[in-house]
Amino acid sequence: MAVEEPGVRDRSCRPGRQAVVDDGVAQVEVSDARTVAVTGGEGHGRRQGGTGGVPAHGQARRVETQGVRLVHHPVQRGVAVVDAALEVLDHQGLDMVTMRAVADRLGVQHNTVRWHVENKRRLLVLMSDAVLAGLDVAALPLPWEDRVRALAHWCRGAILAHRDAARLLAGLATTEPNTYRFADTMIQTLLDAGFSHRTAAWANWTIFYLVLGITHEQQAQSPEAPDRMMEFNDPEYPALSEAASHVAAGTYEERFEFALNMQVVALRVELDRMGDAAT
Repeated sequence: MAVEEPGVRDRSCRPGRQAVVDDGVAQVEVSDARTVAVTGGEGHGRRQGGTGGVPAHGQARRVETQGVRLVHHPVQRGVAVVDAALEVLDHQGLDMVTMRAVADRLGVQHNTVRWHVENKRRLLVLMSDAVLAGLDVAALPLPWEDRVRALAHWCRGAILAHRDAARLLAGLATTEPNTYRFADTMIQTLLDAGFSHRTAAWANWTIFYLVLGITHEQQAQSPEAPDRMMEFNDPEYPALSEAASHVAAGTYEERFEFALNMQVVALRVELDRMGDAAT
């Protein structure tokens, strides 16, 4: 999806081409063979034969203009901006994600990005939610233990797919659809298994914190960092010295699987305890 700066240049609109004008993303539909130039929006230029006016928030608007129909979809605002921000994240890291960097990535001016995403914090929230997009609930296994494991692994994979994504998610309280969908699926899985509402909700947080914590450490570690724990030997810390060879042993995936297994075992014990208490 392309993002264009309102009123900066004329564009030729052809079938299926995306354009962004002053009030959102417009899907350009051409009703005949003619090419029609569109310039900005009201207050930024002119549409040949078009009409002005900005729709109310959340409403769509159609503009008929010399064989071109612009169907504005405000719900699509910011999609291209978020995609560009994720590209900046992947190529340059979280510290380099700025409104100006996103604008440069899109080839537009800084204020154009702010038109679609009002501030950097909102941009980071939308980015964090986009990281968790694409959960296919129908493809998850049905047994609750397998389902919990699959959800945890999917979440870890989604975060690892983007550079610094764990740090991005850790710094935000995101209340957006993809984030809600993941939590809702995890909690529903546990409720269906017979856990209480409290246990289901808190187990969801426990597993998410596990995913986030170990993934954050993995993404933050420098590949050149020396592994000193393998040779740690200090009489002040006898237990740590004895177990030193295991502290840094194994891959992050192996450590994650071990920790996740402990969580699932604890949940199974809790479920058995609830069953015994009921009888």
